[in-house]
Amino acid sequence: MHENYKSDPTNSVKPNTLCFNEVLYAWAKSSDRASAGRAEMILQLMEDMAAAGNVDVKPETRTYNFVLLAWANSDPQESPDRIMDILELMKEDETAKPNASSYKTAIAALVKQRGSEATNSILDLVHEAYESIPWQIDNQFFASLFYLMCKSNNQAAASVAETIVDDLKTTTLIDIDLETRVYNSLINCWSKSGERMAPTRAEEILQAMYEDYKNNNNELVKPNVATFTSVIDAWAKSHDPHAGEKGEEWIDRMIKWGVAPNVLTYTAAIQCYGRSNRADKTFRAVQMLKRMKEVIDSTERAEQGVVGAYNAVMNAAEFTTKGNLEEAFRVACLMFDEVRSSDDIAPDDVTYGTFMGVISELMPSSELRNEMIALVFKRCCSDGQLSPVVVKKFQEASDRELYLELMGEARAHSIPPSWKRNVKAKQ
Repeated sequence: MHENYKSDPTNSVKPNTLCFNEVLYAWAKSSDRASAGRAEMILQLMEDMAAAGNVDVKPETRTYNFVLLAWANSDPQESPDRIMDILELMKEDETAKPNASSYKTAIAALVKQRGSEATNSILDLVHEAYESIPWQIDNQFFASLFYLMCKSNNQAAASVAETIVDDLKTTTLIDIDLETRVYNSLINCWSKSGERMAPTRAEEILQAMYEDYKNNNNELVKPNVATFTSVIDAWAKSHDPHAGEKGEEWIDRMIKWGVAPNVLTYTAAIQCYGRSNRADKTFRAVQMLKRMKEVIDSTERAEQGVVGAYNAVMNAAEFTTKGNLEEAFRVACLMFDEVRSSDDIAPDDVTYGTFMGVISELMPSSELRNEMIALVFKRCCSDGQLSPVVVKKFQEASDRELYLELMGEARAHSIPPSWKRNVKAKQ
């Protein structure tokens, strides 16, 4: 568009800031390793054109934010330094000042690349943001900030997030009353951290919230279903041999405290058993599923994605290595059939992938196994749920001849559209 306008201004559409922003956004979301460099080139072009008098393409806050995002999503070690440079440029531009999104992107990038080493710089940015745009620095800002930090996959994200919370509670520079959603996001950070202390720390935060609510009548920090679910999820991810009991314990406790578990809560509790090494984990997972079905009606189960709970039970069966393997296989078959025949729920790609894994792990090689694999594969394609994950599981479960026979010319990266039409992108 820019080149066409340069060569023929009369008959071409003149690009403006909005056009350039759309291109920058595409590069910011791209997985291309050169995305940050491309974004910088576009920004430089816009700055040069604006300096030459073309005010229609002058960079604005969103422009710089997309360049910040491109750097944040790249791997180069120099990205935090460049992000800080861009923030300085924005602060000097009266028409493109940093906003909440700018600061969140910058902080998340520092966490991603430098972890706890950047704690002081991160606290400085938090204080700077509140000083310059206090109306934007609220509970939602910190809740979404911790979510971005969690996505950085840096193990230190949770401890950095907790340092920010501690600072907010003690500093006189920021006046904000922290709410449940901020603590929920902090607990979620611990849940996803992979730290051995994560479930214990998550419990301590929840306990402190509850005591503040009960002792001080502080409704702002009253634990809700998401709080408890995140704590149980932390136990599910811990692989602790007692995680299953902990999951049940927290479900009992939340009910006692007047908070009703939902489908996601029970699914996390099922995963507590499923990811353990217990010989009876499949049985325990089924019992938790039954408990869920007794208290949550079919409408609510359908709305909340109950298929995840069934998938979790089948996952427990798939990775059963001790105890009654035949019983684990039988349970998985019952779960799969129940999902397939239900009027309230439908199998997703995880259902098919997990059940394919069950066949691979628990069923000996035989003609019957091949027939079962073929049947599941065809049903999966018919339901439009053939994702790359299912293809991988199918390849592991089948011999080369069966794989080639059913896949034909298709491969994991070139699945026919009709076979994957109902696959939903994972969050």
